Amino acid sequence: MNSYALSDKTVFITGALGQIGKAVALHLVDNGAFVYLADKQRVIDKDLEQLCKVRRENYQFVHVDVTSERSIQAAKKRLVRPIDILINCAGIGVYTPFEKRSTEDLDKVYAVNLKGTILCSKIFSASMVKRK
Repeated sequence: MNSYALSDKTVFITGALGQIGKAVALHLVDNGAFVYLADKQRVIDKDLEQLCKVRRENYQFVHVDVTSERSIQAAKKRLVRPIDILINCAGIGVYTPFEKRSTEDLDKVYAVNLKGTILCSKIFSASMVKRK
């Protein structure tokens, strides 16, 4: 039983090839959503390959760099379906000892985790609000 009523919904997930994004994507596709798997990586792992074989019509991979407004705009232009739901899962961490973290490390984390979330929300929200 589909308790989420997602069969007519289109979802855009950033960081879709990461651990959390992939789990969310698999769950949403299993519940009837059409999912754009958006990620900077281009290598799809075995779980998602299996998803491709079983649910080929319910997803599409989209290459995007969430730190670049230009990349997000270009990705949006390639979409054939309007987005109903945006899930910002793109994120990175720094795993060096706290005292040894560089400004460059912090800038990378901010660029993906904060700036990427804001840019994607900004770019996709206008059309989502318009369609309610």
